[in-house]
Amino acid sequence: MGKSGPTLSSVLENDQKRAAHKALRESMRDLSKGSVKSAAVPTVEYVTNLTSKPLASLTVEELELLGRAFYSGENGNSQDFKKAVEVWAIAAEKGSIESKFSLAQCLLEGTGTEKNVEEGFKLMLELSENDDYSYAHVSDR
Repeated sequence: MGKSGPTLSSVLENDQKRAAHKALRESMRDLSKGSVKSAAVPTVEYVTNLTSKPLASLTVEELELLGRAFYSGENGNSQDFKKAVEVWAIAAEKGSIESKFSLAQCLLEGTGTEKNVEEGFKLMLELSENDDYSYAHVSDR
């Protein structure tokens, strides 16, 4: 006997999760009230300099830049979603709001990491509980 397709309940559950994710992104965007931080991507030379050091020794700002460079692949940088997630996880532990938001998005979407909707929502809720909405503008990935 062949494999059966998704059940109606699993399809509805996934649709509900997607709808809740979309509503949460829209709410965060509304709550940010235009308070957003520039999301510049550093040059490949700057990234090369940063990657020559242990990640744990980098500042939050350096980790944020590095994560953006790996995620975007812009300015001559190599795109590496897995490395971006690794960098953002370290920065989030050091208190980076931007990195926590970006990490949550990657977890929700399964970009650069195994998809983990529960953990992604947990991070988003932590941000919303602390009134940290300034990175909601990047949620349209």
